[in-house]
Amino acid sequence: MLNHNYLTTFDQGMFYGMTKLKRLFLNGNKLGTINIEWFRDLVSLEYIQLDQTVVPSLPPFAFVSMPNLQQIFLNSNEIT
Repeated sequence: MLNHNYLTTFDQGMFYGMTKLKRLFLNGNKLGTINIEWFRDLVSLEYIQLDQTVVPSLPPFAFVSMPNLQQIFLNSNEIT
């Protein structure tokens, strides 16, 4: 779990090779932006929590590399 760690960014390959990861908790960090490269290898991900991450917008196709994604939590962000 990486939630509430005051993270502002990740290296582009942070999650490379984590093809079996099912749940990812990033809530409560200060990411400010979402880089689609972070999620490239997360093909088994079913659940991602991005609440309170200061994300103002999502890039097109942000979650396209996650065909098994069932739940996305984006509460308490100011997404326009």
